[in-house]
Parts: sequence; C-alpha cells; structure tokens
Amino acid sequence: MIDANEALQRLQEGNERYLAGEGGAASRQDIAALAAGQSPAVILLGCSDSRVVPEILFDQHLGELFVVRVAGNVASPEVMASIEFAVLRFGSPLLVVMGHTDCGAVSAAIAELSEPASDTPRNIKGLLGRMIPAIKSVRPHQDEDGAWMRQAVRANVAASLRHLLQTSGPIKEAVGAQTLTVVGAEYNLSTGAVEFLD
Repeated sequence: MIDANEALQRLQEGNERYLAGEGGAASRQDIAALAAGQSPAVILLGCSDSRVVPEILFDQHLGELFVVRVAGNVASPEVMASIEFAVLRFGSPLLVVMGHTDCGAVSAAIAELSEPASDTPRNIKGLLGRMIPAIKSVRPHQDEDGAWMRQAVRANVAASLRHLLQTSGPIKEAVGAQTLTVVGAEYNLSTGAVEFLD
C-alpha cells in the first residue's frame, strides 16, 4: 500500500493529465461545456467499493451520470435526498440501483446476522441495520457455495429500490408520470459485466 503523500501526488498528477486532455476522460471543450451546467441522463446509486466505478464500467464521460455512492448502495435519507435533487433538478429519465458481487458491506451484514459484534461502530451498525432485513429474508437453510451472498446482494438492491419507490415523493411522482424508469443491476467483479435485474 502506498502512503498518503504518494496517493495525493497521484491525484495531483492525474488532475494535471486531465487538464492537459491526456487522460482520455474529457477534453478542454467538455470541461468548458459542463461548467455551464449538467443534464445527466442517468442517476445511479451504487456502492462505494473502489473497484466499482460507474463512469468507467459503463464507459461514460463527464456529465452523463449523476452518481451517488455509499457502502452497500443503501438508500439512506441523505442518499435519497441526493437522488431526489437529480430527479427534480435535471429530470433524468433513468434511475439505476446497482449492487455488485462479493460486496463487503453485504458480507458485513451477513456476519452481523450470523454473529453480532459488540464493538461495531455506531454508524456502521446503522448502515448494516438498513441492509439486514432484506438479507435476512433470503437466508438459506444451508449456505452452499456462497448462495446466501449471491442472493443477499440482489435482495439488497431490491430493498433499496423498494425503499426509494415507497418513501420518496419525487421519485414516486416521476415514475407515476412515466418520466422516470427505475431499474436494479448487479456488477460482476470477476467478469466486468453488468446484469440488469427484473
């Protein structure tokens, strides 16, 4: 693992490449155009996992995705507010809630269900608490070959979708008016493929 100084230096050098148009993500024209405003077609709620970067895995440029990331793609009040902001401000037609295989937050929730820890920090416990009901609902009698993990990731995506649709007025209204479509997805860390879920 590199130290903080080297990590900061890498960020600074990357930003310099970006400004010089050498990074491949955006040109000076893109930057100038986006400074005046944005109109992302997709709102994406995803996990904070460093291996799951929506702009890269969907090959999208600056301004095309409004991304909200939180461990376990949980629709907490702050996350929901961010999504509602994008729905109301930009009128984005698509909202994707995307989980991923081998999610560390889902794994932590499974561990908490199996053997609760007394030393889990309060905020992490709160995050896991939002995930546990959905994950508990798919708990198998016998967890063969990681079946619980696979089912739990999808159950967690479905729970976030339901929560958004049931508790957010702006999202419900946009879906009802057919100006917003809401879908779930799962990113496979091993293959790089995204599967959109029914």
